[in-house]
Formats: sequence, C-alpha cells, structure tokens
Amino acid sequence: MSIISRNVFSKPIYFIFNLANILGIIMTKEKFLAYEQVRRSGYTNMFDVDKVIKFSKKRCSTKLTEEDCLDIMRNYASYKEQFLVK
Repeated sequence: MSIISRNVFSKPIYFIFNLANILGIIMTKEKFLAYEQVRRSGYTNMFDVDKVIKFSKKRCSTKLTEEDCLDIMRNYASYKEQFLVK
C-alpha cells in the first residue's frame, strides 16, 4: 500500500511542501493585502521588488521583505484563495 492516497491529485494541495514554509517565512493576511494593493494600484512592475517594498511601506504601513514578495509571487493563487476568496 502506498503512503500517498489515491485522491491526492483530485484537489490542489497548497501548503504541504511550500518552500516558504520550510524556510520559516510566515505569510500574513496583512502582508498579502499590502502586496495586492500595490499590484492593483499599477504603480510599478511587480518584478521590481524594491519599488514594491517601498510603495507598500509608504502606502500601507506594512513592511514587506524581498522574501515576502518572492513568496507571494510563487504562491499567489493559493494566497489569493486563502486571503481574498471567501
């Protein structure tokens, strides 16, 4: 018998082996919403992480790190489902 259930691929599994969780980066709703506010503003290209960090601190008073931004980029769909879609 396999350790993996037969139904493991029937639904997406988001947080089990998330690299950010392994590295100890904790994503909060506040950080994700700050990133999302910058994204929706159209202020900068989201790949310009330095501008995203500066703008989020100025506009949202939330300190994002480079690791936070990269984590959100990698896991955007799962965080969107977790923090926005309810």
